[in-house]
Amino acid sequence: MNTGLALGGGAGLGAAHIGALQALDELDIASGDRVVLDQGKASAAVMASACIPGIFTPVEIEERLLVDGGLVENVPVQPLTDMGVERVVAVDLGVGHSERRPENIIEVLANAFDFALMNASKHYREHADLIVEPDLSALNSADFDRTDELIERGYEEARRALVNEWANGTQTQEKHHA
Repeated sequence: MNTGLALGGGAGLGAAHIGALQALDELDIASGDRVVLDQGKASAAVMASACIPGIFTPVEIEERLLVDGGLVENVPVQPLTDMGVERVVAVDLGVGHSERRPENIIEVLANAFDFALMNASKHYREHADLIVEPDLSALNSADFDRTDELIERGYEEARRALVNEWANGTQTQEKHHA
């Protein structure tokens, strides 16, 4: 069975992949077009996916100026279903947003981006078989120096959710919080 992982969140992450990179959902900031990168250099695609408009410079790939695809679909389930993936694990990193008062313009922009993405993420739940939502309330999109902690929390919650649900043969849609 073809299983895919849709990863999205307010931290500028929007990858849909199986093991190695399968597809990334990006936005061409010049045209407004959705761009799904399913070939080429993974490093450039990931850089574009982490590019928060107004904070980071867009990444040029094949004459397109690409930024975080979360503006189109924050948790990119659709590219996976379009590719024929039968089971989708959605990881939403935008939940549990810190309600910390922004202290500078970067944090204001990051919060605005986070809130827009949280609103845009609501529909993906219908199409995901398993939703993993690590508790990131102690973190903020501007906490660039805490990336290792973000990765560890996401990894642990995803592992816990997969072991609990799929190791037992259960394939119902469930939410899991760290």
